[in-house]
Amino acid sequence: MARRRDESRRRGKLDPSVLWDLAADEEVYEDAAMVELYWVWREEVHGRSKLPGTRPAGWWVLEAPEGAPVFEHYRGSYSGATNRVEPDPEGDLWTEDFDLQRLRFLARHGQLSDDEIAALLAAPKDAPPYARETAERDAEAVLDGLADRQGAG
Repeated sequence: MARRRDESRRRGKLDPSVLWDLAADEEVYEDAAMVELYWVWREEVHGRSKLPGTRPAGWWVLEAPEGAPVFEHYRGSYSGATNRVEPDPEGDLWTEDFDLQRLRFLARHGQLSDDEIAALLAAPKDAPPYARETAERDAEAVLDGLADRQGAG
């Protein structure tokens, strides 16, 4: 990976695989060179997070207010029996609750734009059941976070 980082700095353009690492992999920020690349390419990294209520890995590691939910508390493994990611302290995946806690956190700390809030609260009318249920859980997490924010203010 060091070669790709060095080439990205020299050529003035970011290797797509490095961009992916910066956007999706929180562990890469243990490397000071990757932290530097994040700040140089911040706008491009943020451009990868187009879904409302999402932030790139670098934001969570370097910019999130203190107390942000961390992966270690939401580890999981896929269960074929339930067709879900179930809690597992040794797992490499994260549980659904991780995403919901992050949405609550963003809402509670005023980190969602008005457009993101509107999009997350809009009920998908013609969505299949799973997508509708996911959207409803996301909306509930945002409302919980906003209520927490109001209660704290």
